[in-house]
Amino acid sequence: MKVLLVNPLSGYQVGSMPLGVGYLAAYLETQGHQVVFQDRVPTFYRNNRDLALVDRETRVAAEALRPDWIGITMTTAQVYDTYHVARLLRRVPGASHAAIVLGGYHPTTEPELTLRECAEVDIVVRGEGEFTLADLVAGLDPSSVPGVTCRKEGQILSTPDRPLHDKLDDFLPPPRRLYDAGFYYRRKADVLSGWYVKAATLMTSRGCPKRCKFCAAEVILPRVRFHSVEYVLAELDGILRHYDVEVISFIDIMFISRWSRTDELCRRLIAEKLNRRVRWGASITADSITKDKLALMKEAGCRYLNFGFETGSQRMLDLMNKRVKVEKNHNAARWAEELGLMCNSAFLMGLPGETEADLELTAQFLRTYNIFSTGINIMAPLPGSTYYREFMNTGILTYTPELWQIIGAVFHDNSTRDDIPVFSDIPRDRLFQLVDQINAEIINPMNARNSLRANWRRDPRGALRHATYLLSRSPWIRNAATRRVARALRALRPRPAQPAGPVPARGYHPNDSGIA
Repeated sequence: MKVLLVNPLSGYQVGSMPLGVGYLAAYLETQGHQVVFQDRVPTFYRNNRDLALVDRETRVAAEALRPDWIGITMTTAQVYDTYHVARLLRRVPGASHAAIVLGGYHPTTEPELTLRECAEVDIVVRGEGEFTLADLVAGLDPSSVPGVTCRKEGQILSTPDRPLHDKLDDFLPPPRRLYDAGFYYRRKADVLSGWYVKAATLMTSRGCPKRCKFCAAEVILPRVRFHSVEYVLAELDGILRHYDVEVISFIDIMFISRWSRTDELCRRLIAEKLNRRVRWGASITADSITKDKLALMKEAGCRYLNFGFETGSQRMLDLMNKRVKVEKNHNAARWAEELGLMCNSAFLMGLPGETEADLELTAQFLRTYNIFSTGINIMAPLPGSTYYREFMNTGILTYTPELWQIIGAVFHDNSTRDDIPVFSDIPRDRLFQLVDQINAEIINPMNARNSLRANWRRDPRGALRHATYLLSRSPWIRNAATRRVARALRALRPRPAQPAGPVPARGYHPNDSGIA
């Protein structure tokens, strides 16, 4: 069978490869199917966001392949482009007969609604898709395949969930030849936030043991499973041999879900001298580490850590069910700074129950530590999250055709502040006033200083921008720079011809500026 896999646009630039689609492609190829991957993201950003050109490229790929099946991955931020692509491909000669299948976080959490919203979609694959999509492409009746929601005789039918597959090594790594390596492996600062490097992404595990109320991971990845260390080292070696990358970003939801495995991986990286070939970063939680563990990770090549601190308030950590003590967050930030590790964390605001006192505790946390790259996110109740279910059940949110645009506004480049929904107990205008104050006084200068120090060789243009910003913040430096510029301009002025004989004395005039 011929299968066209599509990665739609999301409304904001995604710097890392969509590896999920790659796992699907790899498994389908092992089953003997022909797979073509159409990634709309690189074309869009390489061509000044020309959507017509992206659509033309998508049509050409479909016309050339004449697929039997079309699979599209979808998050909430990708809803509208996904539906657009489904309608586009349904009209393409040679592809209009193909079955269109959606998968990913959003359709997994709202499968029936997804089918109702887009008549062109035939099937939703819920949860992990390798086995399910392969069964469908092999010709099995969708109503008999676990993990499927589909149309049958004018009705929407859902089969039982497919059990999670524990042996992740059964899935081959994503075939990176399918991706635009020049786009994804170029130097940029949005894979490991703030670090301007050529970075490749690699996944060593699936799932998350946490149950944070703002996250939907528990719906699609409710249990943690691991690739073997041998599998990870083999994939890492393949990336380093075939691609010009400087850094590896391990994109596990939580890199240290089981320390014994992380310990083994770090020691193998050291033993095989891979720690000399590449630096790496990962996402971890403060309650999973000690200073000694961080020191071992650094010896193994780790230079960047992404923590989910979220807030400086223990009360808010408890309300969002983070299941961590704020003291552990303080320890983690301090240890990372002492060990010279770049520490990243976003902070979450706009949550139910928060007060100005909670935001002040977050500001105090930010003032205390040199966090390499940070920012404030306004909480979006993503489908599948506890907040989403609570808001829908209590009527805080109600379904309209614009719901996904409202929820996804926080992720879109072209959204304005008025587009972003706020669920805080703090009045909206006051919340954004406090956010602006924390950004201006703490976050923006800290990010600029750290980026300038870390990236000035690789990104001189960005360094100049950050240096200019920092200079503009200091009155003494700004005034000194102004005086230097004034003297330089005076030196460039043509001097008037000097009159012969003595120059008569000139008295003070009230309009004298003091500058010649």
